[in-house]
Amino acid sequence: MEVLDADRVVGRYDRNYAMLRTFEPFRQGERHFALVSPQYTATSVMDLETGEIIAGEEPNATGFCPVGFYVPDWWDVHETDEAQGVLPGSRNWTPDHEWPSSGDFGFVWGCIWGDDSSWKVQYLDLSPVQDGELRREERFGYTILDTGEPEGREMWRDPREFIRLWSADDDRRVDFRSVQSFHLATGERTDPWA
Repeated sequence: MEVLDADRVVGRYDRNYAMLRTFEPFRQGERHFALVSPQYTATSVMDLETGEIIAGEEPNATGFCPVGFYVPDWWDVHETDEAQGVLPGSRNWTPDHEWPSSGDFGFVWGCIWGDDSSWKVQYLDLSPVQDGELRREERFGYTILDTGEPEGREMWRDPREFIRLWSADDDRRVDFRSVQSFHLATGERTDPWA
């Protein structure tokens, strides 16, 4: 895959699986990056100025397989009728109104290799990427996303349709549109798409 800035090739990488939705540009201050997944079971960060991979995970043959990334910015959270025509910082707003703006976190969805056929979501701590570090956390447990398509398998939907962020009184929240399925007799969780 070639990463372009207009006509200029910024970088190249080969993904060892289908591309899916595994390219997500984001900004931290004046620097531009992108979440990428050249390896099927690993997430990496590319510097979009140099095309170099500056942070990433080691591939794991039985690890988490990314199929999509989402790094929310101000426009993703505040794209409402109320915010139309208003730019971040143009009012005397609280930090809730300015959030998110730093590109310091994101989400990855995909499957844990061999577990089932549903998409789970995990948190990405992007705050240390400029120091060469990327952190993935399973902070939401075994949350299965409902991406809104038959069998929950559509990768091309806008993540704002199933990942919603909001903030009130400096209390930051995320809502996931999820699906859960259980065996009635035992209460054991089961793959909703199997």
